[in-house]
Amino acid sequence: MEPNDEKGMKKAKKIMNLYQYEFYIYHMIRENLQKNTVYVNHSIGYKSFEAEVNIPKNWHEQEKQVLAILNNPVLLRSMDDTLLELENILEPAIERTNRRALNGENKHINITYARDGSATWTLPYPKGNPEIDNPFYNQLEIKQISELYDFVAQDTGFAELFTHIKPRGAKGKLDYLANKGVVCANGTTHGTHAFSKLSNLAYKRLQTAEQNNIRLSTLRAAINKIIQCMTQLPIFDLYDLSNNKHGNADGAKKKTRRRILKARHSTKYFGTDVGVVVMTMSMNHVPFASRVISPNEYEGIFIYPMLSQNTSLIDPDIISTDTAGANNVNDFMYYLIGKTHAPCYRSTSRKAKTICGFKPLSHYKDCLIKPTSTVNKKLIKKQWPKLVPILASVLSHEVSQENVIKKLSSHAYQSDVKEALWELNKILKSIHLLKYIDDIQYRRDIRVSLNRGESYHQLLSKIMAVGGGDFRGMTELEIEIWNECTHLIALIIIYYNMNLLSKLYEAAFANNDTVAIEYLKHISPVASQHVQLGGLYAFSEMPTTIDVEQIVRLLSKILEDSVGKKVSVKA
Repeated sequence: MEPNDEKGMKKAKKIMNLYQYEFYIYHMIRENLQKNTVYVNHSIGYKSFEAEVNIPKNWHEQEKQVLAILNNPVLLRSMDDTLLELENILEPAIERTNRRALNGENKHINITYARDGSATWTLPYPKGNPEIDNPFYNQLEIKQISELYDFVAQDTGFAELFTHIKPRGAKGKLDYLANKGVVCANGTTHGTHAFSKLSNLAYKRLQTAEQNNIRLSTLRAAINKIIQCMTQLPIFDLYDLSNNKHGNADGAKKKTRRRILKARHSTKYFGTDVGVVVMTMSMNHVPFASRVISPNEYEGIFIYPMLSQNTSLIDPDIISTDTAGANNVNDFMYYLIGKTHAPCYRSTSRKAKTICGFKPLSHYKDCLIKPTSTVNKKLIKKQWPKLVPILASVLSHEVSQENVIKKLSSHAYQSDVKEALWELNKILKSIHLLKYIDDIQYRRDIRVSLNRGESYHQLLSKIMAVGGGDFRGMTELEIEIWNECTHLIALIIIYYNMNLLSKLYEAAFANNDTVAIEYLKHISPVASQHVQLGGLYAFSEMPTTIDVEQIVRLLSKILEDSVGKKVSVKA
């Protein structure tokens, strides 16, 4: 080494900030992980895209067989047919939306004209939720959550599903009281130790039941049993929106007392503490799927997997989300399984600037709501053969759906296949936006559905607040179990309310009382002002019996006063 070179190296060492250099290395690793140019195939979430989708090497030999097994109409037909179908929906929607807005038929859009002749438009802010969660329940006798648990257990048989972890070696019968105590303890975030001091159940008895019977699998089986019975209640279908099974998905932030792996900081929601996000999917007031994710993860990634992996009998036609539930993939993924993704955006007029069309942009020059891009059909057709095995892999449930969607919806990840999927998604997003602007009833249904989800999260918060409101679990599994316990308690309350409302609905239907039916339609079963969740818990070996007939007679009198007609309820 020359003397001058040695001096240069010494000078460079003096100039280099090792702390900044280390941070730069970490930053580059993170950036390249997002781009998928750096990957770890033995990890859970940082595999290469090829390893994530796991397409067989002999795909072309297996393609016909795999597609025949999946029997998906979109994958079985040619892309030309799909594009033609979408064009026949999108182009008339563009024409109709603009025509109705400009000639005044759409009275729910505000158009402002400037002096130069240009026009801007906005949609009025929606009114409050018309569904009633109020005085209707206030006159009812307050019941303990333990009483409601007994009522729903007798009506549905869900308590029998808390089987022993070793069914063959288990001694004796199921400890019904202890199982009930553990569900109430964890669901109200007391924990079994604190709950034993508030109830007449010994801690050892609760601990034994928790270890042997209250597992994620048994909790979800019990939840699905209640949901199955809920779908058979007469009033369930009355909650349909415009004759559609219209569901919703949203997340709620919840603190955790311990720093588990999924827990993250979020100053806005947790202050200096940490927490998680409870994702819930519901339909007709019934929360049928729940999942705990980390606050740093984007909610929209988990919307499709939650619906796809749903094990309950509820199968919505439409799923609405807020802006956090939308991405550049979900619309097409829902279309793939014959469903509609109907998000509500913060600014519709701003989002409408992403609307596309199949014709040249000059064709839309006189439109108020103009497409800003033309569908790249050439790219879609070229990449479709490569996209088919990816979509088939997602539909087969043999891959981590959220990881695949995360990569496909990432702006950092660059791929022609991804761009083609985004083009397809943009068509469906445009169709939704145009309908959202043009159809006031569609817009109202979305808002009502989202409000129902918010009502459930308020009930969830009320249940959890009894024991402090924070998850105390020491692992991700314990947090999932506590969340499902809260989910189960919420379902018990909702089932009890729906059962009472169903009896009123049957009486009104038998009398052809359309006024009473319409009134009942807007009474939310997600209400708990008549349920005692906290206090001291006295469990009796004999299950409590609720006199439903007496309660229904009282409710019929309240309904009669509300609608001004006599409602005859048979005993």
